[in-house]
Amino acid sequence: MKSKTLRILTLLIAIAMLAGCFAACDKGGGGVADKGNALEGADKVEWEYMLTTSPTTINVWFPSCWSKDSWAAGWTNDKAIFPHITEKTGVSLNVDVPVGTEDELLGVMIAGNELPEVIVLGDYTSPYFGQLRDGNFIYNWNELMDTYAPKMYDLIDDTNWNFHTDDDGKLWGYVGFAYDDDGLQGMMDCGVPPVHENNIIWCRNDVLNGFLAENKLDDITTLKQYTDFLYYAHKNFPDLDPVGMFVEDPHGLLWDYMQYTFGATIDGEVYINDDGDAKYFIYDPAYIEFLSWLNDLYIDGVITQNMLTYDQSSFDAKLYSAQMASIKDASYNVYNTLEVEIKNLYGDDENYQYSPVGPIKYDENTPRYIATTSTLGGQTTVIAKTTKQPDRIIRFFEYLFTDEGQVTINCGVEGDTWNYDSEGNIEFTDEIKELASSDLSKYWVDYSITAAFSPWCDTWYWEHYLGSLITQKGSREYNCNTVRLASYRNYYNAGLISLRSSITPGSDEDVIRTKAKELAKTYAVKMIAASSKDAFNSLYNECLKAIEAENIAACEKIYTETYHGYCDSLGINYLLSDNDTEVFGK
Repeated sequence: MKSKTLRILTLLIAIAMLAGCFAACDKGGGGVADKGNALEGADKVEWEYMLTTSPTTINVWFPSCWSKDSWAAGWTNDKAIFPHITEKTGVSLNVDVPVGTEDELLGVMIAGNELPEVIVLGDYTSPYFGQLRDGNFIYNWNELMDTYAPKMYDLIDDTNWNFHTDDDGKLWGYVGFAYDDDGLQGMMDCGVPPVHENNIIWCRNDVLNGFLAENKLDDITTLKQYTDFLYYAHKNFPDLDPVGMFVEDPHGLLWDYMQYTFGATIDGEVYINDDGDAKYFIYDPAYIEFLSWLNDLYIDGVITQNMLTYDQSSFDAKLYSAQMASIKDASYNVYNTLEVEIKNLYGDDENYQYSPVGPIKYDENTPRYIATTSTLGGQTTVIAKTTKQPDRIIRFFEYLFTDEGQVTINCGVEGDTWNYDSEGNIEFTDEIKELASSDLSKYWVDYSITAAFSPWCDTWYWEHYLGSLITQKGSREYNCNTVRLASYRNYYNAGLISLRSSITPGSDEDVIRTKAKELAKTYAVKMIAASSKDAFNSLYNECLKAIEAENIAACEKIYTETYHGYCDSLGINYLLSDNDTEVFGK
């Protein structure tokens, strides 16, 4: 069983708040009950949701659902998970997955105060989150937990308390799917590295085997070796692209891998400089060295102009016909979709299939660490004051957040999708193992597990159970990932967490960022295709001037304030060099 750490934020002010501040709601709906009456009998149960289990229905608006077909048939007894949850809580969900987006629909709903009881926003950065909070349309969760479910405080993860409360410690929406230390541990418990799987370089077998034999190597593990491989592919396989670099923007795809080879200190588009301030990524020396490396390949003819202009369609056409000597991709794609497509074209000829190499370090003496999968979450659940049953709603979520609730929404129901083995561990049925590993979407739809409940799935449970299903021990994917993704650093504990999200969508700074991104992309392509290093440097200086003229400093100010705030929350220094972030693996 997994336990969570509680950060007490409002213990001493709860009684004062409940004395009258929230006795009524301004935006329609019933307010909260007297705490004493609401908690009568609570000392006799483990969790407050057990106090009332009479039948009720909660309306949920969920346009960002990851598996919309999971809710197509409604809350039906045909799927074991639904009656099981109702038996435990008395609750049935009426989930509305609307046709249309949050942006298209929610503004009108707010204007008319026609809000369902529970709203799932696509992300905590949604501009509607602030509107709902500031307009007094929603409850803060502290208020409801204090009144109806104080034991629930133990179930809310540290990421919500540390990063998603206001200055008074109020949590206005539960932000789900955060990858903090617990989520990373869930991945490691499965024996897989807690990083994105798509950080592996793959080489076409015939090219790779020829290169390794000629150079008396067993693998490609350094930047020089990989560079030599690209020259070898260009010379001996002229019809192939030596490498699949990017689609339209050099700051992606291959860079997503090479940023760790070149030693970048970056979180998405944000670079942390030696002064502990956040700068735009175009200032990162590692990124510029990467572009310079590509420029060397271009000058020598290894990279062509055509390779700099691929859109997604033309890139995929090359990829899925095995017309690239090397690619960056995820094991689950290479061992499934890509392998099948190549077999359809070339039959069982293994020369056209791809094998993993690396990890590719800068040199033999420089370690390479991938950033762990670290996010502050995404889908955000708010409770509207239009509801007349805030007690049942908060207690329903209390159930979902318990260990039993998490096992239910991440694994299903005992006897249906899983059973306990002789050691008391959850063991999925053979049918479920086969279905989840071969057709994950169908598994989600048929059983309404995990993706249907994604806003409320703790990532430890998600990775510990779903991860073990789709990356089963002993599989090719499992064996590949444990070798090729073996070294990683916990950048979550260094404050490098979704800094890009600190800029509000649609704000003046967002406009600046969009323009800067386009300039950075345009100049990066020009720099790769520069005829000389003098031309390369001249273009880089032009790029900096153009981006600075757009006032990128305004974005950097927000990035820096956010980064420093994260560091303060974590109790660490602003200088990355001073932060001994945990290193795993080799």
